Amino acid sequence: MSSATLPFWHRRNTDAVARLFCVPHAGGGALAYRDWIPEGGRDLDVQPVQLPGREGQAGAPLVDTMTTLVNGVLGPAVAEASDRPIVLFGHSMGAAIAAEITAWLLRHGRRAPELLVVSSYSGSEDSPLRHGADVTDEELIENVLPMGGTDPRVLLESSMRAYFLEVIRNDLRLLRTYRRSYRRLPVPILAVGGDADDGVSPADLAAWRDRSSSSFRLCVRSGGHFPSREQARHLVDLVREDLSHRAFDTGTKGGPVPDLQR
Repeated sequence: MSSATLPFWHRRNTDAVARLFCVPHAGGGALAYRDWIPEGGRDLDVQPVQLPGREGQAGAPLVDTMTTLVNGVLGPAVAEASDRPIVLFGHSMGAAIAAEITAWLLRHGRRAPELLVVSSYSGSEDSPLRHGADVTDEELIENVLPMGGTDPRVLLESSMRAYFLEVIRNDLRLLRTYRRSYRRLPVPILAVGGDADDGVSPADLAAWRDRSSSSFRLCVRSGGHFPSREQARHLVDLVREDLSHRAFDTGTKGGPVPDLQR
């Protein structure tokens, strides 16, 4: 198993009933989910997913196309680590990535997620994040900081500022060129987001209903784009609650799925 893509794999809970893969937001990395790991408790193994070129992978090239990221890196890594029922969670840009990993797993006949959780990202074709790359550095920072999720101290030192801008511009380019590879996914989808998120409305979240040929659930929390620590704990509990109502298939799922075709 590649520790580059799953940097907390060495701490995995081998007794867990299911595994929760968490995909980060634009400009973010696996450390965004470090505090989620103990919230998994005894029954849920939380595995933060690392994207190339950041944090412990800072020396690796960034990847700015969804196809290369999912086909060449994340899809195979998640498939290899799916030795038990899985859930995919993605926040903001990570929601789009998590959905594409789901589609990849299905196309390749690998274990499908019991649940796909999409956080603070529109289920429609368009998203404000798709138009964020073509601005000055100052405008980009002004747009990103109020959303939360970025420590302002990162921007005080010139090399860290340059690194942050390089990473987030890469991710915004990825979103600008991204086109969904599926029509609907035959897996349950849980969409979550904040009622005060200026960029993603409850209606945007509800659009994920059309991306699933299985069940759909919408949960709107208080607050903005990023969940608080307490709300993050609640999100993990929502996943646990959902899984408690499902009868797991311990074998591989997947194969040809007509709904994956656009």
